[in-house]
Amino acid sequence: MNGHIGLIHSILPATVDLHVTIPESHPSAANLGSERVGSGTIVDPDGYILTVHYVTVGASSITATLPDGEQYPAQVAGRTKKPDYPW
Repeated sequence: MNGHIGLIHSILPATVDLHVTIPESHPSAANLGSERVGSGTIVDPDGYILTVHYVTVGASSITATLPDGEQYPAQVAGRTKKPDYPW
């Protein structure tokens, strides 16, 4: 009945908070704002984080915060495909 609790506890340490700053001049800032927050999941030992594109599109700075409060600068390493929206 509570089998999912173990899964949740194993995923939580890999979940990070993202704080992203976008220049006001970036086209996405008009719709999504210039300060964004989101979450991501660390998916490999090198520290790659998987998140949704709209959180980081146009980012001038990204800070990843681990569950223990440690913060690290981050950058976009890639994306899977060109999104359907214009930015």
